[in-house]
Amino acid sequence: MKKAISIAVAIIRSDDKILIAKRPQNKAMQGLWEVAGGKINHQETAEDCLIRELQEEINITPYNFELYKIINHDYDEFSLEMHVFNCKYWHGKPSPLEGQQLKWVTAIQMQDYPMPSANYSLKVDLLKE
Repeated sequence: MKKAISIAVAIIRSDDKILIAKRPQNKAMQGLWEVAGGKINHQETAEDCLIRELQEEINITPYNFELYKIINHDYDEFSLEMHVFNCKYWHGKPSPLEGQQLKWVTAIQMQDYPMPSANYSLKVDLLKE
């Protein structure tokens, strides 16, 4: 039986742009781009995880965010449940705290950045907006 992993991630929006981050070389799926977030810890809600991960990864504290969708995706090694939140409001200035690269891109530009396969449907949905 595959390991099940749950994560919380944010579509961080400013005007018509979305913040994406390039995964550092020392992490799984290194070099791929993603929306910020991370693993939900035992007995942590997806919302609490999102706040913690954004503080740890990019130095912002989100507020008034809402669930956009939940994506379930099977990788060879594990099953992923990805809680995706819309985030238009935060305190702080996004800055990379884990050696990653950050970029503001439009939904159309996002299509040019290689991302983990679990992000495919998210990229499609953002194009439709």
